[in-house]
Amino acid sequence: MTTFQSIKILIIDDEMSAIQLLGDMLHRIEGVEVAGYAQGINEGINLILRHRPDIVFLDIRLKDENGFDLVHRLREYDVDPFIVMVTGFAQFGMQALKAGAFDYLLKPVDPNELMKVISRYREKRVHQPQPDVNKKIRFNTLGGFVLINPGEILYCQAEANYTDIFLTNKSKHTISLNIGSIEKLLARPHFFRISRSNIINVKYLSEINRGKRQCVLTAGQDSVILTIAHDRIRELEEGLVQ
Repeated sequence: MTTFQSIKILIIDDEMSAIQLLGDMLHRIEGVEVAGYAQGINEGINLILRHRPDIVFLDIRLKDENGFDLVHRLREYDVDPFIVMVTGFAQFGMQALKAGAFDYLLKPVDPNELMKVISRYREKRVHQPQPDVNKKIRFNTLGGFVLINPGEILYCQAEANYTDIFLTNKSKHTISLNIGSIEKLLARPHFFRISRSNIINVKYLSEINRGKRQCVLTAGQDSVILTIAHDRIRELEEGLVQ
């Protein structure tokens, strides 16, 4: 029997009946988790920032709002979920793809078409290149660039539109990329984003304190304590036992 890696999904639609219908279809697909739903743009953005979903099923018409506005506003944040536009109007399909959507579905959603979208996502994720922890990565800095072995990275910390990378030898480099871009270069399972501000190298994780919402990284005789977002603790722990 095939075991699928879990896919975390959010639904954003102004009609509860549509949310329930799509949710019911998704619940029948193995390895899919519907983490929540929203009925407006602000609520949707907050939900995305909290849950960090793999896929967002987004209705294009949200009462007086437009789903495309949510896509544009997401670019202000350091998150980049796959967006699947859901619409009752076929003419919006090409616009959805031009806006950067992964795919689109017409209402009423056909279960077979929905399954095709999920299958396409799984196929894309399987073939997504993973970082080689033994190969140095070039990072641009304010004065030029630096070559860093990912295995020597202890953690990364957001600094406005830049990112500070702290190494196990106690040195620090300020990289001219935001932490969302760094996250894409340092993919799981070796690295994990514990909050909006920090990415850690899981190899150096030595302790998690759920009550204090802290994790401890240890390299040699030195340790550093970082705050971990409450909703990230469980996901980090689950990743450690896989």
